[in-house]
Amino acid sequence: MIDSWLKNHRTSLVSSIAIALYIKFLLLPTATLFFEAYHLVKVEVLYVGYQIFKVAGYAYSKSDAENTIAIAVALLVLGVSLLIKKLRSRKTTGQEVGQV
Repeated sequence: MIDSWLKNHRTSLVSSIAIALYIKFLLLPTATLFFEAYHLVKVEVLYVGYQIFKVAGYAYSKSDAENTIAIAVALLVLGVSLLIKKLRSRKTTGQEVGQV
């Protein structure tokens, strides 16, 4: 039973883990990327992106619950993904029944 569930929801699990790892390890490097891109092309939106990622990365790094936040975000992403998948399956099932 658990094997089939893992097989059916593999993409959702991988994406939620990837997002949690991104939050844990790549927020500040993303801010640096936006900062360097801003200085290369002088587009103001890139500087705003830098500010957003810098603040988010700093707040996350100073938090006492870094791991808890990453796990909560992963569970939130997984839950939303599973909900969307369930709603899509209901929609396609309803269309098939209506066509018969």
